[in-house]
Amino acid sequence: MTPLSEKTHAAVITAASAVVFALIVVLMWGPVARGLHEDSVRRWCTWAQPATTAELGPDHDLRIMACVDQALADPSFLAALRASL
Repeated sequence: MTPLSEKTHAAVITAASAVVFALIVVLMWGPVARGLHEDSVRRWCTWAQPATTAELGPDHDLRIMACVDQALADPSFLAALRASL
């Protein structure tokens, strides 16, 4: 068996790096996309529930979280929320 030439060795390392990078992108795509979607839904819910400074607090946060949970679980609610803004 002959040792790999320097050029072949570099090509193998480049191909392996590309495969590892592609695997990382595929594995991280779902969680990152879901996180970005949750952030945008949280903004929509916050805009849909305006509050004065006096109204801000745990109760307001609970209303926003309930809105986010409902929007993520019910596509028709999410569509109505988007349309209302």
